[in-house]
Amino acid sequence: DEAKTLAECLLFECLPPDNVQDLSVSLLNNEISKIRFLNLLRFEGNDVSRMSYAWHLPGSAAAAAAIEEEGICCDDGHCGRGRYGRGGYVATSAAKANAYADSDCNGGLRCLFLVLILPEEELQQGIRGTRPKATAADLPSCPTEYCFVNPSRLHCVCRLDYCWVPTGRRSKVTTAGGHCRAWRTSSKAHIASP
Repeated sequence: DEAKTLAECLLFECLPPDNVQDLSVSLLNNEISKIRFLNLLRFEGNDVSRMSYAWHLPGSAAAAAAIEEEGICCDDGHCGRGRYGRGGYVATSAAKANAYADSDCNGGLRCLFLVLILPEEELQQGIRGTRPKATAADLPSCPTEYCFVNPSRLHCVCRLDYCWVPTGRRSKVTTAGGHCRAWRTSSKAHIASP
């Protein structure tokens, strides 16, 4: 319960509680992912200060189920339209990840993964349409989005399902989102059952 409470607190650091309804937090237990992540951490000197957390919005219910089983896919052929290269994407804030869900102000069902991350000490500048040799970012000096090419640098620890309810208090600026629209309409049964 303590881990779930912490995940909720991290979510609400940047998402307004008025916009989130029916929040369900599930702890994930992917031993293979955890062992890969911890082995890499040990191999790189056990410097836990380099560890951080980030957020990932899956594109569909099927993608969310696959992430629960296998982690975030960083394969070259998996992401074909990322702004910062081809790989697995995470955002440093839940608000940024949530913003990719739609670009037309609609609410609906959402799923975010809370992810432990271990980026390289030196990040590359991400470039659309390329495969980075190592972790890339939108702004390497102060990243808000990462593009990972090594899945061992990511470990999903929680899944947060919720219903996003626009309050109408702010106008929405169109984002590059919209690719996750099918998620909201096709996965109601999946979110309703923990």
